[in-house]
Amino acid sequence: MEAIAEQRSLSTGTVRAHIETLYAKGYQIRLEEFLTMDEFAEIQTARDQLGGEPLLRDLFDHLREKHDYFKLRLAVHYQKRLRGDG
Repeated sequence: MEAIAEQRSLSTGTVRAHIETLYAKGYQIRLEEFLTMDEFAEIQTARDQLGGEPLLRDLFDHLREKHDYFKLRLAVHYQKRLRGDG
């Protein structure tokens, strides 16, 4: 991501936001380059423990800041896609 950001004169945050947006819109992106299945499972377990659709901040705090917001958002989008509603 850093190389892409540098080549395009963008911040890494902007590149991450583009990746999230494209994935959320249904583009095929290899999430395993950004989020391992172990990380996804851990995030999903935390979401289940919190119940419902927890806020990202609550999830971030529950996981004691172990995963950044980029990974949390990707995990949420991935779960929605698995359920067929995203």
